[in-house]
Order: sequence, then C-alpha cells, then structure tokens
Amino acid sequence: MKSPTTLILLLTLLCAAALAFSPSDEQTRKAFCAPPMLGDTEAISNYTDTIRLNPKDANAYYKRGVVYFNTRNYDKTKADLESVLRIDPNYPEAEYILQLINIIIKNCSEINEFHPSQSK
Repeated sequence: MKSPTTLILLLTLLCAAALAFSPSDEQTRKAFCAPPMLGDTEAISNYTDTIRLNPKDANAYYKRGVVYFNTRNYDKTKADLESVLRIDPNYPEAEYILQLINIIIKNCSEINEFHPSQSK
C-alpha cells in the first residue's frame, strides 16, 4: 500500500487538473498538448531492463510510465499504467494518472492540438 500522503497528493493533482484545465487557457494547452519531448532515456532503459527481467514488476511499469508522462508521451504512459493495473488492480496511483491522461487527451482533442506520441 502506498503512503496516504502520496495518495492525497495524486488525488489533489487529479482534481486540480480536472478543474483548472480549460481549453481556453493558452499556457495549459501548450504544457499538456505539445508533442512528446525526449525523455530520460537512461531511466526508461533501466526500467525496461527491470521489466524484461521481471515482467510482473508493477513498480517498474509505474515508474517508467511516470517518466513517459513527464515527457508527454501519453500513449506509452497509458500502456505502462494499464500493465500496472493488470498486475496489481489495487494500485491507485496508476488509476489516478490514467484518469488525468484521459482528461488531458479529451481536452487536447477538443481543441485539435493533441499530438499522439510520435516515438513508438
């Protein structure tokens, strides 16, 4: 089980994003709807190696998903977090970030500025 502080922080983030993300907010659109950035390739490589060695490691999928999220690679974030929930259905952080991504994608799609992940 994750710490209550972590859960509260993630829930607060999700609520803030849901309330504050407005398609008319230019800065928010630029932050969330821009194309994916280059990520921390070393971290991604390390988590990928861990997953290769232990495909049931929900934490490795989650941490790699967070790296992808931080680089706005929402497709890969979703794939990793869905893997987390297949392995451990009781992983609330993964659920919260998936909900946040759905809000981001919906709002970016509505304003026609969402760019799907370019690197597969």
